[in-house]
Amino acid sequence: GRPRAARCVERRAVGTARAGRRARLAGRQVEDPQGRLDDTFMYNNELSVHPHLFRSALSPPAIIEYQVRQTPHGATIAIVIATATIDIQTLHAKITSALTALGLVDPQVTIETLHTLPRLASGKLKRFVPIPD
Repeated sequence: GRPRAARCVERRAVGTARAGRRARLAGRQVEDPQGRLDDTFMYNNELSVHPHLFRSALSPPAIIEYQVRQTPHGATIAIVIATATIDIQTLHAKITSALTALGLVDPQVTIETLHTLPRLASGKLKRFVPIPD
C-alpha cells in the first residue's frame, strides 16, 4: 500500500475552518489532510503547505530537533544538530525547491543552528508555528 502520509493527505478535512481548501503535493492537487491543520501553512490565502514538506527535508540523522516558523514569504527554520555536520546549503536548496514546486514564488527560507529550541511553558516543543490569523 501507499505510505500513511500519502493516504492521510488525500482525505478531506471535516469540520474545520479550512475544510474544502486544496493543497498541492508532489504536483497533484489534493484535499486538505485530516489531523492538525494548525500545522499547515497558508500563503496568500490560497497555497496550503503541509508540514510533510518540511519533515521530509529535516529528517537526516544529524538533525536532532527542528522548529519551522512561517514567514510571509517562506519560513525560518531552527535546527539542533548532533556532533556530525550537515550541509546547510543543500538543506536550504531542498526546502526552497520544494516550496517553489508547490507554487510559492521566490520563497525566502532561513536556516539557523541552535543549541536548544524555544519551548512552551509546558516544556513541549511546537514544531510548526504558522503566522497568527
